[in-house]
Amino acid sequence: MEFLENAWEFALQAVNDHSHGVLEIWVPTVLFTIAMDVWNIDTVKALLKQPDGRELYIHCIKTNILFQIVFGSFGYILSASVFCVQHDLEPWQQLMAVVGTMVGHNVIYYFIHREFHENPSWYKYHKLHHRYNAHVPPSAANAVSIEEYIIAYITPTVLCTVIIPTDVWSFTTTVQIMSILNIAVHTPKLEALSEKWLPSWWVSSHDHLEHHRKLNCHYASPSLNIDNLLEFANGLLDQHEGSKKVSSLK
Repeated sequence: MEFLENAWEFALQAVNDHSHGVLEIWVPTVLFTIAMDVWNIDTVKALLKQPDGRELYIHCIKTNILFQIVFGSFGYILSASVFCVQHDLEPWQQLMAVVGTMVGHNVIYYFIHREFHENPSWYKYHKLHHRYNAHVPPSAANAVSIEEYIIAYITPTVLCTVIIPTDVWSFTTTVQIMSILNIAVHTPKLEALSEKWLPSWWVSSHDHLEHHRKLNCHYASPSLNIDNLLEFANGLLDQHEGSKKVSSLK
């Protein structure tokens, strides 16, 4: 009984301490989602014209409310109160925490996402997101199953927070950046601009929307282009192996 009372007190204190952080994340994220959908209203209208379009767009709205406000809030408060260090880090440490968590999240997400596509027993959790293919509104960024949200969205960030010393400010900043980038790569009106201006090591809206159209390419999201980085690394290895073979023949 005492354990339950202590747990309840801890939970109430965690909510009290970190509720402002929840607002700092989901208010700008929700407002940005709405703004991007309005900007891409032609895509929204095209989706609504599909036979199942109304159902899909309602699902976008429901999942954004459920995941951003309910599951996202729970995950944030749990991570901020349990996994984050409970004191402010030095500015350089905060920068390392943000960059490290973003890189780690992208690497873990890449392999989870690829597994979703290559393993039929996993794809059942991901196929809902790929009902948005011809017309992908920005709000579809969070239109996923509960299983996918927990496995691919929450888990990589929490794992990185456990491994990398991260304070609450660093964690909040990282989640804000990742949330905005996730919406951006699902934004059709950014497709041409991102393809033209973003470097090949960064995920563009074109890359991710091409993934929605073709399914079997561009698994990286939402920042570092792990697909291209792995391809570059494999090219270097092949070049090195080729040089060794040439040297051995001399």
